[in-house]
Amino acid sequence: MNLPDAAAPPPPPALDERLLQARVDTERMRQYMSRERGTGLSGALPSAYVGWLMVGGAVDSGWVLAWWLALLVVDLGTVLHTSLYLRHRREAGHAPWLWRQVALQTLAGLVWGCAVPLAEQSPDPRLAGDVGLVLMTVNAIAVIGLLHYRRAVLSWTLAVWTVPMAFFALDPTARHLHFALGVGVLMASLNFYLWRASGQLVDGLEKRLRADALAAALQQAMERIRELATRDELTGVFNRRHGMEVLRAWVPPRRRPRENEGPPALLLLDIDHFKAVNDQHGHPVGDAVLREVGRRLQDTLRASDVLSRIGGEEFMVALPGATRDEALGLAERLRVAIAATPIGHGALQLPVSVSLGVALLAPGESLEQLLARADAALYRRSEEHTSELQSRLHLVCRLLLEKK
Repeated sequence: MNLPDAAAPPPPPALDERLLQARVDTERMRQYMSRERGTGLSGALPSAYVGWLMVGGAVDSGWVLAWWLALLVVDLGTVLHTSLYLRHRREAGHAPWLWRQVALQTLAGLVWGCAVPLAEQSPDPRLAGDVGLVLMTVNAIAVIGLLHYRRAVLSWTLAVWTVPMAFFALDPTARHLHFALGVGVLMASLNFYLWRASGQLVDGLEKRLRADALAAALQQAMERIRELATRDELTGVFNRRHGMEVLRAWVPPRRRPRENEGPPALLLLDIDHFKAVNDQHGHPVGDAVLREVGRRLQDTLRASDVLSRIGGEEFMVALPGATRDEALGLAERLRVAIAATPIGHGALQLPVSVSLGVALLAPGESLEQLLARADAALYRRSEEHTSELQSRLHLVCRLLLEKK
């Protein structure tokens, strides 16, 4: 009995670097926009607190209200912009969205920075310091959501402190210079650590997505290996190993038939005179015959039946439970399905027939005994089929001689 050739193992999984980079860019942008939306939604609270401080410090309430409303409009724009991006789950074209969001956050930073000159209108000199402390806190907290892009960190920080620094430069008192020096130290130290943190965050994101992609590729490779281990490469049906494993699982004591269910049945099938097909027409035609036979068999079987190719031109059908009449009826349907129409290959039209042997598992019988009985039945049927052909040939020859 010729066994099918072993299939070559699949190559090791390879990652598509362009696809991986696209996923990194998409996830990076998604996280950034998600955090920016959160910043926009929560921005009204600290700005309202700063406005309350300035109104309590005798700053003109009209200017304070205008400042707060301007910041509220920018935050609303941020919420709408980020929500629109996140709703559509974009996989490409991130750059325009990124630059628009950076522009919005830069505008928000400029508006926030205007709080310091407004606070300087108060007769209480401590108010500007209090507002400056709140501004430093807002700056530090907001930067956490910008770590995915260093340009976003820089644009926000510079925007927040541009207006206060310009104001201090135009009015260089000792208090202003001290405040400006403190802001400079904060900006330098904060951006030094955040610059590194931004790189580490992006690297960590890339490593996580790379690990996920590698795990998915390995999973696909494992599924392919399982497929190769259980499938016949030529016909696509199960191979001998899997067919035997199924049979062993169905034979008691590993499985006992359910009530009103017959014992497992086995059908062995052999393509008649298959060697002649290979010898006369070549192996490509023989392979086409095997594939078509496998397809017709699979289309005729029930969903619970298991078809496997166990040798060169031999197939096996395992039935989980059947009566003798059911098994014989299925065997006849399989025989008819193969013999009903010739198998075409190019201009060739090959009539193909099969011989089948059927056996039902008897009480106390082993798998080996079941296989032996099915094989014996197949052998008898093949001999009968050969004898029938020989008788027909003799009859044809005799008729021809009588005509002469």
